[in-house]
Amino acid sequence: MARKLFILTLLVAAITVAPTSDAKSRNKPRRSDGSYNLKVAGFYNGWGNATVAPGSVHLTLTLSPEAGGKSNGLDVTMTLANNRFIGNTSAFGKAIHLEGRIDVPDDDKERTLRGVRLVCRMRIVTTGSPIYNYASVIGYIPALAGERDGIDEGDDTNRNKGNGNGD
Repeated sequence: MARKLFILTLLVAAITVAPTSDAKSRNKPRRSDGSYNLKVAGFYNGWGNATVAPGSVHLTLTLSPEAGGKSNGLDVTMTLANNRFIGNTSAFGKAIHLEGRIDVPDDDKERTLRGVRLVCRMRIVTTGSPIYNYASVIGYIPALAGERDGIDEGDDTNRNKGNGNGD
């Protein structure tokens, strides 16, 4: 009985002292609103611009078939919720389904993602064919691409010399 009480006490202590995760409640340091430069690659190739505002994403793309040929424009506005968007449009007489997201760094010290980026997958549907073709869209805010932040001014002399435990 004393052993069970001791184990229960340790369990309660561990739960009480355990650090709590605030990963989902972090404030994002950079705004995702703004104008993005876009590049398209895959079944279609091209370039364009996006405008992200609270609650919406507007894409304007100039597309060319991968095999070459005449260009076609694509202009679509989608609802933005939780940094994700979904929409449908058409180009070259084919239906296009778009799914994408806005990636924002978790904090000021994140090194992997310095600015804000837009990524989107285009699924191209040919009527009467069960085969889909795909293209990827990726974009960034030019004003943030060259911007230096606090981490750029830091001292990196001990970077990558830790023991893997955060020390």
